[in-house]
Amino acid sequence: MLILVLRAVPIFCLCIAYTLAAGPHVILWSSQTYGPDGPWHAVTVKLGTPAQQMDLIPAGAWETQILSSSVCSTSTTLSGCNANAAGLFDPEKSSSLVTISETGTIKNGNFCVNGGGIPSMSGDAEWMFDTLSLTLRDGVVGNNGQNTIRNLSTMVISRGYNTLPSGSTYAAEVGKLSLGAPNINQSWVHAGSRFNATFLPGTLFEAGQIPSNSYGMHIGSVAAGVRPSLILGGYDPTRIIGPVSAQPYTILKLPIDLLDIGISVSSGKSPFEFTSKSGLLASNNASIGTSLPVVIDSASPYLYLPKSTCDAITSLLPLTYNPLLSLYIWDVTSPLYTTIISSPASLTFTFRLSSSITANMTISVPFALLNLTLTTPLVSSPIPYFPCRPAQVETLGENYGLGRAFLQAAFVGVNWGGDGLWFLAQAPGPNTPSLSPLTSIFPGDKTLKGADNGWEDSWKGYWEDGIDGDGNAIVPTGSTASGNGTGADIAHTLPDSALSRGVIAGIAVGAVGGVAVIVVLACLLYSRARRRKADRENVNLFAEAHVGNDGLAGVCDRHAGQGYGPSELYTQAPVGELHSDHNGVVGELHGEYKKASVVELP
Repeated sequence: MLILVLRAVPIFCLCIAYTLAAGPHVILWSSQTYGPDGPWHAVTVKLGTPAQQMDLIPAGAWETQILSSSVCSTSTTLSGCNANAAGLFDPEKSSSLVTISETGTIKNGNFCVNGGGIPSMSGDAEWMFDTLSLTLRDGVVGNNGQNTIRNLSTMVISRGYNTLPSGSTYAAEVGKLSLGAPNINQSWVHAGSRFNATFLPGTLFEAGQIPSNSYGMHIGSVAAGVRPSLILGGYDPTRIIGPVSAQPYTILKLPIDLLDIGISVSSGKSPFEFTSKSGLLASNNASIGTSLPVVIDSASPYLYLPKSTCDAITSLLPLTYNPLLSLYIWDVTSPLYTTIISSPASLTFTFRLSSSITANMTISVPFALLNLTLTTPLVSSPIPYFPCRPAQVETLGENYGLGRAFLQAAFVGVNWGGDGLWFLAQAPGPNTPSLSPLTSIFPGDKTLKGADNGWEDSWKGYWEDGIDGDGNAIVPTGSTASGNGTGADIAHTLPDSALSRGVIAGIAVGAVGGVAVIVVLACLLYSRARRRKADRENVNLFAEAHVGNDGLAGVCDRHAGQGYGPSELYTQAPVGELHSDHNGVVGELHGEYKKASVVELP
């Protein structure tokens, strides 16, 4: 009988956990926007003791990347540093900061954000652990609360710069907030015992504040007025339209098969000589085959595609390729420019649906969202550009991938627990309900369900079929030729019914009474034993997962598992330099640079 009871404990644990678990929590967004290639939304956090405030772009997995107060001293060929606007971190001023020798440092290396693996930033950095504090809104009762995460796994970047294809470099502008990891903790053996670093959603889940180690995000659009959404332990169902693709993540990436890219006009008169066109992905490139593996990466700004694909797309648009930036510049003097960006025309991306061989799904990215802006230090004055960036797979080891430009129109979520799945779906336009109840993600969830909303309806009022009665282009309210935009009050709001859900939960707790207390105690004991077992099994998980990593090898893959950064390290890792030439030779990534003026575009 006792054996039967013990075997039933996990089932009771699940029941009680599902009944009593706290709901999703909403991360509040900054009113400021950032990026010389955006603008992009960011979230506000505080780090250290006393707290130092900074804005970060939510992106990637494992460690959070923070720019230190010395980052503007980085020597770059393009003058100017905008990092102070987002806030910088001074490690010497924090009394709660912890460092351990087992983590190592990065010198003259590339520190990709581990959620994607598209190279983004290089320089010097050191792993540090400090107290993160941020304001979260309870998704059930709607109250704002201050949350503290101790020993957050953090990479503090003392010297950081990005590199253009021409070799020119410019200073990093904003750090990145990690969105979790498959593990609850990141562990090292230190001074004869285990030192546990933490991650944001995992810590909240372990503390019973959110129902799972997960998140759901839609970064939105500054220029188009699409409010961003980032939910820990759940998601906003109004940010999902149509089918949801669920597929396994890898230790570093969110991979998916891209089947095709096309152009589609949803309504009205087309600004093109067609209303739909397909076959752009593999155009003039037989080597691509039936699909192209790509990674989804909110840490990187562009669409990283084969040069042949970018050329096929841009041949239909009024654009000029700039080799210094490896980007395409909109010709604002062409009548087609305003017509296209104000019309219901979209670039469409067709993916394999949930790893199926026969089913697929399509996500539409309106051209209004692909009218982004380059600013200083990349250019001397704001210039609108199209964010297709030919990926340098052979020369730099980049992955093909879709960054923030794509994610303006797509929902992405990850359930780090359970079967280890991540989710991708179409996201709406500016007409997104501001009052929407949130949906929890539980550890065993294998799919998500959106609200019953129409995608075209979410864009009504922003475009008007592109052409008026006289054949002139209609510029929708809120759009600008340069794609400029400012932040607004974009804190997530909750419906009036949210409080009643909390009351209902309270009644349920009262009904369970003393029985719940007993079962919860059993649940805690079971959970602790299970976590200890998982910790033992996860030793060196990071290094093992890199063997045969999906065929998506990139710069991050070559640097991983060398004793630096996200891993379960149980041996001493010496401080040294990361491989920088991708052939196993230690050396300088970029060598010495001479000062140069800002790139002037025609």
